[in-house]
Amino acid sequence: MTPQPQSQPTLTTPCPGLKTELLGDSFVVPESLVNEEVWLCYFETNEEDPDKIPCSPHQLSRSWINGYDISDKHLVSYNRAAETVKQSQQKFGDKHGLTGVMISLKAEPGLSVIDVDDCLNPSSGEITDIADELLTDLDDQFWEVSPSSTGLHCFLRDPQGLDESIKQDDTLELYTTRGITYTGRVVEGASKTIQNSPGLLQAYQRMYNASPSQSNSSSSTGDTHHGQGGAPSSELKNGEVKKAISRNEHLDRKLEYEKHDELRGGGRDVLSGRTERVVEAMIEHDDSAQNLYCRGSDPEVWHSWTASGNESGGSRPDRSKAEYSLINKICWWGRTAEMFDFQLEQSEIETIFVSSDIARSPSKKRREYIPRSVYSAMHDDLND
Repeated sequence: MTPQPQSQPTLTTPCPGLKTELLGDSFVVPESLVNEEVWLCYFETNEEDPDKIPCSPHQLSRSWINGYDISDKHLVSYNRAAETVKQSQQKFGDKHGLTGVMISLKAEPGLSVIDVDDCLNPSSGEITDIADELLTDLDDQFWEVSPSSTGLHCFLRDPQGLDESIKQDDTLELYTTRGITYTGRVVEGASKTIQNSPGLLQAYQRMYNASPSQSNSSSSTGDTHHGQGGAPSSELKNGEVKKAISRNEHLDRKLEYEKHDELRGGGRDVLSGRTERVVEAMIEHDDSAQNLYCRGSDPEVWHSWTASGNESGGSRPDRSKAEYSLINKICWWGRTAEMFDFQLEQSEIETIFVSSDIARSPSKKRREYIPRSVYSAMHDDLND
């Protein structure tokens, strides 16, 4: 790779906890991003195939947040996020503290990542053919080594974004909206600034991913989660969801309506196994979910929830919106958060919602209201 002319980047202290077997010897945070409030923290789970869970940069303890829809209140400058990680590790140690920093692509319009997994041997420096092709073709881009030391991230700006008609597969992962871990360990000879490259993402989608087609098995963002028992497939668009509901495809026969009455408002006492684990995690780390699940039958709870801005678009109290918000949160914790070695089925999500306090009083709506709402929320979750 030939070094490219570039302006002097802003260099800051490397975030602690990074592996040392990395290509190159430069640590860089691009000047265009270092002071922008687009950064947050994460921790890595202690598993054979570890997940990286987004966390608030405002707390030294592990305070989990939704990495697919990160609120602005959880975003800070790079130095603030890195300092939080440093202090967290000093207080809790490597095993229980935060692991590193992430960047929210959604918070910086046009910012995108090409993510190449399992392409680098950190001991020998050998790389796979596809990584070699990309590094050669995109030698003017900002390339860094991933936290595992076995992958590569290419950060670029592409205002045109992804072609949603092209399904994503494991050959090449491209992202425009999610949280992405950041190391700042730049590949030797790569650019130290992020380049503006309109149309590049779609070009590489066409080169490395499937052709525009029926896209029957995965979403264009690559964040597909497969469930059972009535879960919608991710190719459904907004209009198709309504058609599927009209065909009663939202009805998950595993949870009959009579079961709703037996579980209604019973809380964690009526849950077990997977549903109990998801609820415990949700109410421990999500205050608004805890209020809605544990005290949602009190009108003051969903009145104050709406008025406080948890429901965007106005302050008018609306119980239906509060209920749907809780369903969305259950879907995220049980299907998208990647904290567990399973994903909840539709009937399990219904079970959790029905057991909540906000569902204590039988709804005056049609009896399909709950399965229909859960089905719609699962579709939203699949296509975030």
